[in-house]
Amino acid sequence: MKKKVLSLILTVVLVCALATPAMAVTVTEIVPCKYDAVYDYSEGLAAVELNGKWGYIDKTGKEVIPCQYDDTWGFEDGLAAVAIKTSDGDQHGFIDKTGKVVVPFGKYENLTLGFSEGMASVDINGKWGFIDTAGKEVIPGRYDWAEDFREGLAVVVRDDKWGYIDQTGKEVIPCQFSGQALWFSEGLAAVGVGEAWEEGTYGYIDRTGKVVVPCEYDSSWDFCEGMVRVMRGEKVGFADATGKEVVSCK
Repeated sequence: MKKKVLSLILTVVLVCALATPAMAVTVTEIVPCKYDAVYDYSEGLAAVELNGKWGYIDKTGKEVIPCQYDDTWGFEDGLAAVAIKTSDGDQHGFIDKTGKVVVPFGKYENLTLGFSEGMASVDINGKWGFIDTAGKEVIPGRYDWAEDFREGLAVVVRDDKWGYIDQTGKEVIPCQFSGQALWFSEGLAAVGVGEAWEEGTYGYIDRTGKVVVPCEYDSSWDFCEGMVRVMRGEKVGFADATGKEVVSCK
């Protein structure tokens, strides 16, 4: 009798559960679907395209910078790179979150389209240097190429050799690596030896330039949680910050 009662109770519970309507979920469309394309939010603003022109909206959907540019990028350190088309080709500049032009259009022939740690690399009379968020040239143009700052150091290239400078412009790790160098992550950076990125072998250095992971891998990535992916041929594994291959390339 007890088994029959229990069975009846379970049946009633199941029927009630199936009969109960799903909980309604309210979705509020904060920004109407009126744009031709959008980018993710960065520092509270998102780039949007309308009728072939780009501008920025805030998180309420308000258009805080009108759609007037031919291309845009995300905000970093309070500034965003934007582009306008001219008879001489695309010209780039930087604007702040009010739309004020901080770095004039066409002042630099080339730039890396983003600030990082308060600085951006730009082409200054044919050589790469850095400007600050006020648009002031703080590191003269003297390199063949320069990348963003990460963990206080930036990758630079001179005479086909790769090295690193700090934010004062001091070359703390000389331009000595023949293969491409990557920015620092968790205190270590990948550097290559060889004639080209695709053909060289790669290892990792610390902030003094000391090689802590031998240049014997066929590819490289950033460190994450104390480990980095490494590759030998077509096989991948993991090494730690001491260079020990914790997970063999298999």
